[in-house]
Amino acid sequence: MFVVQREASGLRDSRHIMRTYNVPGEVQLCMGLVPAPAKRK
Repeated sequence: MFVVQREASGLRDSRHIMRTYNVPGEVQLCMGLVPAPAKRK
């Protein structure tokens, strides 16, 4: 939520936050848009 709030206010670079809060790389890889589920036929 914190990163989303920063981006909404125009602060797009999250690298400083990731280093400051020691966010693990595997967590960073899970952040971002989630692809839409595939439509069933």
